[in-house]
Order: sequence, then C-alpha cells, then structure tokens
Amino acid sequence: MATTANRFRLVRGKDDFLLAQVARDLEQQIALGRLLPGDRLPSERELAKQLGLSRNTVTAAYRVLEERGAIRRVSHRGAFVCPAAPAENPIDWSSKISRQAHLLDEPVLEMLAQSRLANLPYRLSAGTPALKLFSAGDFS
Repeated sequence: MATTANRFRLVRGKDDFLLAQVARDLEQQIALGRLLPGDRLPSERELAKQLGLSRNTVTAAYRVLEERGAIRRVSHRGAFVCPAAPAENPIDWSSKISRQAHLLDEPVLEMLAQSRLANLPYRLSAGTPALKLFSAGDFS
C-alpha cells in the first residue's frame, strides 16, 4: 500500500465550502488514478496541517467521501481508497466519440473509439471532456 504524502494542494474557490473542495480534490485524484485502491490517505491532522485548514474540515470531507463509498476509514489505522464500484450500465463508447479522436494523441479516447476497451466504465468526473468529440444529441 502506497502512502500519499504531499500530493495535496487545495485550489480555493469562492462559492464552495472548504470541505466540499477537499472532497472534490480527493475524488479527482482517485478518478485520475493518482490515488489507487488501497492507498492510505494522510491522517486528518496531517492533511489539515498540509492544507492550512482546521482538522474538523478534513474530518468532515473524509466523512463525505466515506458516505459516497470513495474511501473507508479504519479506526486507529487511517483512511484508505476503496475500489471503484462496477458500473451498472456500461457505456458503448465507440458510438459516442468522434471518429477524429485518434487525431488528438489521447490513448484512452482512441481505445474507447476503437472499442478496444469494450464496456469500460470510464469516469469523466475528473475533468471537462472535449465537448467537440461528443455528439450532444446522444446525451439528451
């Protein structure tokens, strides 16, 4: 199990509560593969110190992530990233991605477009997808 020390830098926004920002940052790192299932998160005290936040804020963010199933907290051991739940309805990505995806030098999009990763439950929550590659009519 890897430890995740010094990976966190909170980008503070005006409109969100700090706990929501911490939770979103951790979810993005999980979605991007920077945090893997089984990785141990920093202790609440350690992460609070690193981000310059109250420990209560980090505790609340960890609680939110635990309720969402993204992490599990083990008493006196720490918080750990949970494996992703299998998708209930995998998406056929080959019909959703532009045929020009291969021109972008994006290996994941290319594999999805060519159906080499059939029914991959690929998360787009980590960022904003290139909207020109998706047919908006398929999602309405």
